[in-house]
Amino acid sequence: RTSDKLQAVAAVEAAKAALRTAEINLGYTRVVAPFSGRMSRRLVDPGNLVGESTNTQLATIVRDDQIYAYFTLNERELLRVRPKDRTEGPADRKKAGRARPLALALADEEGFPHQGLLDYADPSLDADTGTLQLRGIFSNPNRDLLPGMFVRIRAPVKERPDALMVPAQAVSNDQIGPYVLLVTKDNTVARRSVQTGPTVKEMRVIEKGLKGDERVIVKGLLRAIPGRKVTPETEQASAQNK
Repeated sequence: RTSDKLQAVAAVEAAKAALRTAEINLGYTRVVAPFSGRMSRRLVDPGNLVGESTNTQLATIVRDDQIYAYFTLNERELLRVRPKDRTEGPADRKKAGRARPLALALADEEGFPHQGLLDYADPSLDADTGTLQLRGIFSNPNRDLLPGMFVRIRAPVKERPDALMVPAQAVSNDQIGPYVLLVTKDNTVARRSVQTGPTVKEMRVIEKGLKGDERVIVKGLLRAIPGRKVTPETEQASAQNK
């Protein structure tokens, strides 16, 4: 009787194993996508043999309600903008609600209408290119962004409400470096070397070289020769560039 019981238990376990094997084999007949998205055309026709000694790609599925955008930062810029707290990564700041904002634009768009967040940064620089790869994540409810597109990304580093700016066309360069032409108190043209910063819209940030009360020449630069007397006409900056 003990032997019969053990044989019966073994038969039940064998039946359970056979059932599990049948379920696994049945599962191979149905491919379930790991996430929701839009699928490309089928790459294999129904009835074709797949998976014979190699993995067979059936189709490509794209999740486009959110889009990743990859971009790089060179070493010089990285040293300038890296955060003071170097122990935190983008993922840590995102969890804490302090993720860096990003703005994105397509090639035919003005400004940067798409808003996102910095999502990931490589832990090391690429030794061949000297750049660090970063990734931003952007909401894409209207499907305006398609995978594979080339985009422009703006990453604000800090706010400078007191930054000194001049129209970008007023800044020239020569062998000495960037400079602007000024009109002195006695209406004489003078050259002033400056240290420039980033460009914002049509304005250029001046880091060093100007105090803010100078009269900078923005038009007629070809006729403005240092040391020559001129009759200046004052032009007010537009409100959006102040």
